Amino acid sequence: EIAEVQREMAAFMSSGEERLCVMAARGFSKTYLVSLYACWRWLRNPHLKIKVMSKRIGRKSKLNKR
Repeated sequence: EIAEVQREMAAFMSSGEERLCVMAARGFSKTYLVSLYACWRWLRNPHLKIKVMSKRIGRKSKLNKR
């Protein structure tokens, strides 16, 4: 089951804005939701360039390798 706050983040990310910033406390599945959103956007437009930024270098590197 997806939590209400996660549902709200997903709705915000799919709003169609060109630039987004998702900030939340630990444990809100930000990395998971942003990864799903990036995949969804890329599947809809394979020529789209997506940049994922993170304060933690290790986390960003893992996302870029996927």
